[in-house]
Amino acid sequence: MLNAKGPLVIGFDGRFLQDKFHGIGRYAHGLLTALGSIEGDHQVVVFVDPTLPNTRFDLTRLEKAGNVELRRVSIPMYRPQELWAWRRVVRSAHLDVFHSPYFWSPLSLPCPLVITVHDMIFDRYPQYVPGRRFRVPYRLASRAMMRRARRISADSEATRKDIIELARIPAHRVVTIAPAVEDAFQPITAASERNRVRNKYSLPGSYVLTVGARRPHKNVGRLVSAFELLGQGVPHSLVLVGAVDARAADPAAAGIARLQARGRAVEIPHVDEADLSAVYSMSDLLVQPSLIEGFGLPVLEAMASGCPVACSNIASLLEVAGDAAVVFDPRSESEIAAALHDVLSSRTLRDHMQQRGLERVTKFSWEAAARMTLDLYRQAAG
Repeated sequence: MLNAKGPLVIGFDGRFLQDKFHGIGRYAHGLLTALGSIEGDHQVVVFVDPTLPNTRFDLTRLEKAGNVELRRVSIPMYRPQELWAWRRVVRSAHLDVFHSPYFWSPLSLPCPLVITVHDMIFDRYPQYVPGRRFRVPYRLASRAMMRRARRISADSEATRKDIIELARIPAHRVVTIAPAVEDAFQPITAASERNRVRNKYSLPGSYVLTVGARRPHKNVGRLVSAFELLGQGVPHSLVLVGAVDARAADPAAAGIARLQARGRAVEIPHVDEADLSAVYSMSDLLVQPSLIEGFGLPVLEAMASGCPVACSNIASLLEVAGDAAVVFDPRSESEIAAALHDVLSSRTLRDHMQQRGLERVTKFSWEAAARMTLDLYRQAAG
């Protein structure tokens, strides 16, 4: 129970602030940075493992906020023993509430638990779980942890509805808190910076961009087929940023190879954080063809960087894009191709979309997300 005589002491699993967890790490860093900048009667204890690889996030800068403290732990991730190892650590920190930025969280704690559920992809599409033997353990673990949590933060209203429907969690325990983008994402116009990034990644002169690990739900195979349908109708190349998931078949591989043979495709497994905004800024169009998403952060990052967006007409991406993007049926290659052609063949349309995107991104704020999350902590603790 919350101690009314002292500050709200929040524990946060910061082990996700590392190279392996791209989306979750960025979410955690954005939220913690905002929590650290908000004045108030709260203290955030961020548990980090300094042995984990981290070239992305400046933890020293994060700790400079007066209400953020980094505390080192050595608790293995995704191992059964970690489910109970947290209890001793949390008790020694005298926490009022503990937040895991993912559904995977301690099963036994001496304080209330808050978790963030970013998506319900494996619940809607069980065939996407890497390896059939993991389907049942995933379902059992995710349900147990969601039911254990006093409050759940969902990235989108679409994900919130899925949590309530599929996991049967009472609606009052699940709150939609949309992420945002950090200030580093903005239009990059300096020629020197553009040239540096273009040379570093061998980017073509004009290109269409897609960003994200190449997993089945990303629907990259249909995007590649749609791009092939364009033929010579547009002069652009297709740039694919993100590593291939070796645990799943890659239906895009053959099409990408054909495009590469004609000099029309570039694969970039990894882009440094400092370069990503320039990669967006130089693109004529970001395409997000996903069949399902929890939120769709690349859409927001692209808009903040001044890049027009075309995306699937699925509920979560419509929440992010609003009326600032061209949308299409992600299961129709011809519809994807038509959307690409319309945008790429009209500079006027691209300029209009760029302006609408820059306006749209102002609707999302890490400060607003942090204040809503603080309210969630208080509800859980109280």
